[in-house]
Amino acid sequence: MSKLLKSLSVVVAISGGVVAVAQAAEPEKAVNAQKSGSDAGTSVGKSSYAFKRLKRLDSDRNGGISQAEYLSPRLAEFKELDANADSTVDPAEIGAQLLEPSEFRTKRFIKRIDANRDGKISREEFEQGPRALFAGRDVNSDGKINDGDKPPSSSTGYGWFGGGGSKKMGLGAGRSQRPDLTLDTIVAKTQAEFNKIDANADGTLERTELDKQAAERIEFSTRRTMHWSDQNKDGKISQEEFSARTLKRFSALDLNDDGQIDSNDFPTSTRKSWFSR
Repeated sequence: MSKLLKSLSVVVAISGGVVAVAQAAEPEKAVNAQKSGSDAGTSVGKSSYAFKRLKRLDSDRNGGISQAEYLSPRLAEFKELDANADSTVDPAEIGAQLLEPSEFRTKRFIKRIDANRDGKISREEFEQGPRALFAGRDVNSDGKINDGDKPPSSSTGYGWFGGGGSKKMGLGAGRSQRPDLTLDTIVAKTQAEFNKIDANADGTLERTELDKQAAERIEFSTRRTMHWSDQNKDGKISQEEFSARTLKRFSALDLNDDGQIDSNDFPTSTRKSWFSR
């Protein structure tokens, strides 16, 4: 599956036991290779991962990336999305590409959380992950997450607690001073998420309920992608519309306007940091 399709995938994931159906990434950010350039035949820093990605775009190995080379991964993504080969991408084609990975991840999520293998996720099974994560982070076992559980060198707040996944649980609330976190707080947030998914309020999560939530996310993500890219609002995304932001990025990187991106477009002292943004 292409990088674009992976970035568009509607994920039914587990973050410490809390279900989060990830929204699709905007297509302009989907092709990571478009943020890279070439170090072939130049003094560009070869230790930079970003520059190694740029090097892969330099298909003719002349030390620079032309507009066509920079755009080529984007056009390949467009071709893969354009299932009916009519030179446009419509909402149905976007939705179809989102559906398969969504179904796979829902199935994998159920298998991971459904401890008794009854095909359903109970409230207890749903809470097990957050409870275990809390216990693992409560270093001094006082039933609270606070400064006593933080590494001495860490800043104030709970941003250290577990990154983005923990933030979805209310555990990665930022760097400012926060009150102590308790297990009750985490469980309450987890239960609220469970109740939101449990449409029939029977105390279990079934595949149909997870699929319904994923379908809502697919619809929203498709609508958002169309909003971003369908510039003339005709209900379809042309190849030109699909590539517009990529071309704009190329122009921004080509500082000397010579039609290619190479080491001459970046000061020696800032090449690595610029491409790593």
